[in-house]
Amino acid sequence: MLQPLYRYRTKCCSNADSWQYALASRTLNCQFCGSVAEFASLPHEVPPPVQDAHVPVSPGACPVRVAFIASNREIGFLNFAIGDELHCGVVDTEGCVTSYSPKEKRFYRERSRTWKQSIICVPPEAQRVEGEFWDRKIHEGIRNGPVGPQFDCLDFVVSVLNLTLGTDAFSREKLSELMCRQLYHVLKYSELQRLAIRNKMI
Repeated sequence: MLQPLYRYRTKCCSNADSWQYALASRTLNCQFCGSVAEFASLPHEVPPPVQDAHVPVSPGACPVRVAFIASNREIGFLNFAIGDELHCGVVDTEGCVTSYSPKEKRFYRERSRTWKQSIICVPPEAQRVEGEFWDRKIHEGIRNGPVGPQFDCLDFVVSVLNLTLGTDAFSREKLSELMCRQLYHVLKYSELQRLAIRNKMI
């Protein structure tokens, strides 16, 4: 699981211009020389670039939300690597995530826990969609069911988006491109957290 990191700079050695990242601790050490940190820049908390999908939509915000998580929940985003699989679903106005499992050939509706660390995408084309309309289209997408033997979670999300927008313009590629912009920052953050974990063990 991704955790908040503390970002700071030290002046105890020749690396005063380099940012350092650490997990919460009673004492923070310089990661270059190992001494108790003498701060050149005071620590401040940096939250992970993920969101809890199980939160109801904020008043005035776009209700159309698509959530992505690592398919392997044991790995999560902390040890996620390019080439690993993602799972996705649509989030209703109350924070319930609906997704499709091609392996089990069924839909899942989850209201807590599973999607607490998600990449949330809001398609810019959907900014004017009303919450009640979005919720109805999610249920319509479930009623329509899977289309073809290769139907997967991404196909389901794309179908709900196209139902909502009244078009076939939304594609797997377009949604993947939207998600990848955020995945880049998640991967960079997970790299920093893994480094912080290794430094804490030294």
